[in-house]
Amino acid sequence: MLRNNRLKEFLPRTGMVFPSANLVLGVRRKDTRVMKAFEVANFAEVRGGPTKTAKAAVDQALAETFTLALDPQIFKHLTTKGKGLFDFLGALKKAVPWAGRVGESTFIKLCQCLVDARLAWKASPRPPFDINQHCATARSIDVLLEAAGGRWSSAMFEIYEIVGGFNEDEDEDEDVEGDEVEEEKGEQETSQAGLPSSSADPSSSSVDIQMTDLAAALEEDLQEEELRQGFEEMDLDG
Repeated sequence: MLRNNRLKEFLPRTGMVFPSANLVLGVRRKDTRVMKAFEVANFAEVRGGPTKTAKAAVDQALAETFTLALDPQIFKHLTTKGKGLFDFLGALKKAVPWAGRVGESTFIKLCQCLVDARLAWKASPRPPFDINQHCATARSIDVLLEAAGGRWSSAMFEIYEIVGGFNEDEDEDEDVEGDEVEEEKGEQETSQAGLPSSSADPSSSSVDIQMTDLAAALEEDLQEEELRQGFEEMDLDG
């Protein structure tokens, strides 16, 4: 993946107000995982940059994600006694194809940041003021928030962060450029072994990288499930 393909540059902006920081999710590794997921899903080209077509595809994908959240089989995780916001977002992640490439806490953080960006616009509106001119993601978030009411609580995200919900996988390299070093090292070793590039399986490295991503996401999901069980024991949802 082209490393200057920053997630923030691909996110929809009309009707949204994001913080000035370059990283959307606060950690480069998490931004990169989401960007990889978009690329694998063909929402954005690996070396295409934030083109108009790519940004429109990402907007549509995110809008569909928030619309899918209203599916009764998913939304019930937010309204059923004994369940709550993070059960709901966990169920939503499992239903979103592209989200299978990111860990649950990364997906939760992305949803939080997108909703916060929409709420920030509402707190301080700026042109265009016509809601119909806002991005599809913003309008889908509006519908979800209306349905969720007070169940979408910023306080819950604050507690989630305090107990370390966004800090799992600390054993992984924070600097994603390390992946590039390993890839380059692998290419050099192949070259030194006298193997012509044409003899190598072109899909092998891609498959290895994808399997690594999936394994990391699975581990993150397992850790997230343990955290969610802790929330249930604390009975935060009453």
